[in-house]
Amino acid sequence: MTTSVDIARVFTMDNARKTGGAVLPGSPAPTETVEVEKLRAEWAAKSNTKWPTSVSGFKKLLPILTACRDSDPVSNGDAEAPYKVMAQVMADNGDVQYVRIIGAKAVVKAALPTGYEMAGSKLVATVDIAQFQTEVQRLVAKIDLGWVSKSVMKQSAEQDFFYLVDQMLEVEESYDLIGLLSARLLMGKEDRDVIDTQLGKVTILLNKTGKLSQGLVRMGGFIGLAAVKGEPIADRACRFVVNPLLGQDVVDRPVVQRGVETADEFKIRKEKHDRTFLAYKAIMQEMKAYKSAYENLPKDKLDKVKTAVLRVAFQVVV
Repeated sequence: MTTSVDIARVFTMDNARKTGGAVLPGSPAPTETVEVEKLRAEWAAKSNTKWPTSVSGFKKLLPILTACRDSDPVSNGDAEAPYKVMAQVMADNGDVQYVRIIGAKAVVKAALPTGYEMAGSKLVATVDIAQFQTEVQRLVAKIDLGWVSKSVMKQSAEQDFFYLVDQMLEVEESYDLIGLLSARLLMGKEDRDVIDTQLGKVTILLNKTGKLSQGLVRMGGFIGLAAVKGEPIADRACRFVVNPLLGQDVVDRPVVQRGVETADEFKIRKEKHDRTFLAYKAIMQEMKAYKSAYENLPKDKLDKVKTAVLRVAFQVVV
């Protein structure tokens, strides 16, 4: 028996609760008797081989702690939890001989299934190296790494709409496209939907999700309409179009309650309108930042844009 440990601090009601009935107080208070019996019954129901019955004295506790200390945690089963509690209690009271030191004692190994091993007190899965190598080699061989890299770049690349349009202007086909994008901004919704179906067949005009990039097609259209600024026929058609590349700002049109609307219906419609306008205004502000870039486009490019827009959108041949 270890004499350096205060028995009163080991066999307490608190430790009985912490160990689930594996350790019981030697002299429980009358008010604790029912709870003690309940804990004793719960622990007895576990039929634990390492910790067969509840204990309340050193002569029974110390051999159990020794056996648990020198056994594999897995083979301890349900005894492992109270062992850890009581080993700490003993250590706190000055008796550290029950602190487990891996490798200091012969350890009884539990029979573990293939693919698992003990890492300290933890049961962990192991890696079948040969299988792992084969499967990864097969995986890498089946995946096009060029496609992987392209996909990553596609997702991480920033979309600079003006830069894209400027690149397109290096080839002659782009000028007719700018003419169509300019005309699109002057169309009603139904006609715009028709032309959008055709524009969706031009890959460069699609966003990351495969849909028509509204930012890009608007930028192309704004460049075209800015180029024909000052042409009477174009100015008439553009009188309701706000062009950020000309430094123009969007103006919100107040939402008016309809006669058939209730106050709640009007509130919902107005809030939706306000959200939509704020998002639209933010986009237009971003595009306005390209005003100087538009003004710095080479004159020969702008002349070609102007000619194409007048011909495509207004059937005017310069």
